[in-house]
Amino acid sequence: MRIFFPSSPAVSGRGSMKTRTVRSFGFMITGSALLVCSLMNSYGSDNALLNNKERSVALEACNDSGFTESAAIVQAMRTNNLQEIANLLKTALEEWRGDQGGSPDYPAKSVCIHELIPPTLPEPDENNLVPQFHAIGIEYIQMPHGYSLTGNPVDENIEELTEQYPDTRWGQVAFWMRIKSGWALGACGGSEGHKSPLIGQVEAFLSRNSHSEVAPDVSLELARMYTTWWNLSRHPAVRDINPKFYKPGAEKARQKAIQLYESVQSHAALPKESLRTLAALKTKSSSGTYDYYCVEDKE
Repeated sequence: MRIFFPSSPAVSGRGSMKTRTVRSFGFMITGSALLVCSLMNSYGSDNALLNNKERSVALEACNDSGFTESAAIVQAMRTNNLQEIANLLKTALEEWRGDQGGSPDYPAKSVCIHELIPPTLPEPDENNLVPQFHAIGIEYIQMPHGYSLTGNPVDENIEELTEQYPDTRWGQVAFWMRIKSGWALGACGGSEGHKSPLIGQVEAFLSRNSHSEVAPDVSLELARMYTTWWNLSRHPAVRDINPKFYKPGAEKARQKAIQLYESVQSHAALPKESLRTLAALKTKSSSGTYDYYCVEDKE
C-alpha cells in the first residue's frame, strides 16, 4: 500500500498546526516546518520486496541468517504459511534480539525478520493469528479488509544497520528497505537542485554502490523522488501544497527522473507504473503520483 499526497494525506495535526506527526510502519516522526516523508509498505504492488527477484533476496537472507530454524523459516516464507511463521518467529525474534550486531549474521537476520513478519492478516481471524502475534510483540490493527501491521521491530534498528554495514550485501539491502518501508529526514532544504535531504542520501548511496544488486531498485526510488518534485511543481495550490515552492529546480528534477528511468530501462523492463510515469515526464505532464513529498506548515 502506498499513501499518496494529497488524496490520502498521511499527515495529521495534533494540537497546534505547527507540529505534525507522521506514522510510517514502525517510524514515528514529529517535527515542524517541512517534513520529508516516504510512506509505503515493503509488500507494495509496483516495487514489492517479496515479488519475483526481490522475493529470492528475502529468502536468501533467511537462508544466510544463521537462525537455528533457518531452513524451516525459508520453507514457511516460500509457502506463506502464516501459522508456521507465527510459530517460528518467537525463537527467531529472541535470537535476533540477543544478537543486536554481535555477529556477522546480524544484517541477514534483520532482513529476514523484517520480511518474514506478515504486513497483513486475514479477517475473519479464524486461526487466532492476531493473538499469537500479539504474544510475541507483533501488533495488528483491524481494518475494513483484514488486519494491518502497526510496526515492524526491525524498523527501530534499520538506520543503525545501514550505517554499520554499508559495504555488505545485507546492509545495502537494508538501505533499500529503509527507503521503501518509510523514512523521514527532518526539514527539506530550500536550495535549487536539492529539495530533499533524502535525495542527497540516496545519490550518495548510488555513487558508492553503483554495482550493488539493489542499485536499480534504489535508482527507481530516486526517480520517484524527482518525479514527485516535478509533479508538486505543477499541482494546483491547495492547503498543504504551494507549487511555487517546488518550481525552482523542477525542470532539472524532471530531466533527472527521465535519465534514471531510462538508465534502469536499459538493463531491465520497467514496471507498468514506471512506464506510465516516464511517458508523462517526457510530455512535461504530471503523472499524478506523490510517493515522496514535503509538507509545508502555513500557520
